[in-house]
Amino acid sequence: MDTSENINIGSIQLRNYMIRAGILPKFSESRIRDCEYNFVEYDNEDNDLLYENVEEGEGEELSKGKATAAQGHAVELLFGAHVQKSLKRTITGDNTIQPEHMKKYRNIEGKTPEQVLKEKHDQLGKARTQKLSDACSVAADKVSKEFLERFKAKSPADYKKLMSKEHNAEVVWTSKKGDHEAYTGQNDKAHIGEADTMIGVKDKNGKLVHAEGHSIKYAKEAGDVKMGSPSASTAERVMGMPPGKLFKHHEDFDDNVEKSLERFEKEHDKDNGKGSFKKKYGDYSTAKRKKEIFRQLDEEGKKGDSKSAERAQELIEHQKKRDYEASRDIALHLSSMTNEQRNRSFINSVCPEHTYKVFHTIIHPDGSSVSADFNVEMAKYLKDKNGKDRKTRIEHNGKNRVSLIDDDEKSETYNKPLMFLEHGDRRGVDDAKVSIKAGIPAHMIKRLAK
Repeated sequence: MDTSENINIGSIQLRNYMIRAGILPKFSESRIRDCEYNFVEYDNEDNDLLYENVEEGEGEELSKGKATAAQGHAVELLFGAHVQKSLKRTITGDNTIQPEHMKKYRNIEGKTPEQVLKEKHDQLGKARTQKLSDACSVAADKVSKEFLERFKAKSPADYKKLMSKEHNAEVVWTSKKGDHEAYTGQNDKAHIGEADTMIGVKDKNGKLVHAEGHSIKYAKEAGDVKMGSPSASTAERVMGMPPGKLFKHHEDFDDNVEKSLERFEKEHDKDNGKGSFKKKYGDYSTAKRKKEIFRQLDEEGKKGDSKSAERAQELIEHQKKRDYEASRDIALHLSSMTNEQRNRSFINSVCPEHTYKVFHTIIHPDGSSVSADFNVEMAKYLKDKNGKDRKTRIEHNGKNRVSLIDDDEKSETYNKPLMFLEHGDRRGVDDAKVSIKAGIPAHMIKRLAK
């Protein structure tokens, strides 16, 4: 099949090379190791990581990454506490009820939601935390109202029992792998990223009657939103790719980095004496150490050391090669599919179907929010008025992003990206420690949220 008609990848020569690309060697489970790491983050077009825009205020001096993580956890925990308040106020009619810490579950370190929120409060400071809390309070009122409306429509009898206090509503923090299954009792194989929180209704015997999950994002302004991070093995399964095809690129990447560092060591030792490289930079036996050596070389390069700058750039090029080739393979595979297969594969990769609904809730500083089941909404959007799949194509940005492009001339979003996958991120990692950012562009978020 001539995939050049379905993929926009650049030059004809490069396109022809991609068409000739064969199946990669079979995945070797024995070679799973700590080889998933990035040296640099990509500046993809139209790729505004909204929830990484951290509120300002007093608190600890944090790097952008740590501030982002602290804010993300704080929003999840504050949202859960405020939803519990909103639900109880509605059910009891008592508007004096205050936010209540979620009772479970503990995080991977064994800390309770209350303990983690205290940590994040200390890191972010009182002013920043209060801003987040105010926004979550407004959003929680809306979300709890919508939750009760859906519950009433689905099960009027159980809704009546909830309002008469025969049933009990609660919110739980499902921050780590397995919490979702522990709460619902369902082994959701399609589930890629655990919902940050789950809102549930239980009967007087503690049996779960109804539940829905919420994946929370804090967004300062409109832009792309990352929906999840499927692991490589999950992405391969969902898209029908050969097992290990994506992980092979990470093995090659780690081998190339290792070879470069071995050469750097020999060159440095030759000029400065045996053992001088490891004395200055330390060993490079783990992914963490390799990143630390890269940062040291990069800093030296910025201070004028041309040799260190050259070495740091060489390591960056290995990463760029890995992410380009892995995302290229995804693009080639999706391009070979029928419209229906391609659309469904993309939906399942970005926002998979769940046994219990999972809503992506995007909260803004003023408390306004968008909450939608994007699996359902995207599935609706990718059908025309006759119930047939919209015409789509695959576009690769030449770096690490694969986009599903609306190629239906009759559509309002003709020639625009509908969803995207970006190779090379550590969030949501499992299995072979390789993951992919998955998201929906800003213009689709606005359209689907209407």
